Amino acid sequence: MTGRARIGPVRFTGKIECDIICSEISELAKCAVRLFVFINMNEELRSPVEAVFFQLWILDKGRYMAENVVPITSEGYQKLENELNYLRTVRRDEVAERLRLALEEGGDLTENAEYDDAKNEQAFIEGRILQLETQLSRAQIIADEGPKDVVRLNSMVTVKEEGFEPETFHIVGPVEADPRKGKISDESPLGQALLGKKDGDKVTVEAPDGKFEYTILSVQ
Repeated sequence: MTGRARIGPVRFTGKIECDIICSEISELAKCAVRLFVFINMNEELRSPVEAVFFQLWILDKGRYMAENVVPITSEGYQKLENELNYLRTVRRDEVAERLRLALEEGGDLTENAEYDDAKNEQAFIEGRILQLETQLSRAQIIADEGPKDVVRLNSMVTVKEEGFEPETFHIVGPVEADPRKGKISDESPLGQALLGKKDGDKVTVEAPDGKFEYTILSVQ
């Protein structure tokens, strides 16, 4: 994760991407995220530490979600429901079968690579199921109300930074945020700067590597 790349309104490096993710979770999980970045740069460390990290992150994120309403679009809610159903009815059975076959091989389980891999996969699946269950239990569908010319949750906002082409972003809750697909969390620096603004307004976004100014071209 070296170098710089412009992805939407934020210049990403490994550290900056970490800081954006960490804005929504606790200090404990911040350490885990940064550890994960280090592990991800060292292939030999990825398994089984990745599974341990993921479970830690899921537990922390679950506590965060349990205390907060999760704003989400109806499309996003359906997407999470579909994923949860798939993990429960398909992926759980698939990994259980992998474990069964690995156990049938016999021998020392500490030297059984297939068994270890299946156990790690199971940890990821169960962690994701826990996360989805928590998110859906706290979900609140974003109401399509309020003035259309003011930036709010579910708005489509086109902005321009001097020297760059215009970009359009969808303002969503943290659960649906995906900067690479133009979905910006309302809790992110850019999302917070845009909320409540109108066409023609200028906003300044403070990111880890500097301040950036954008002009709002349109709000839908």
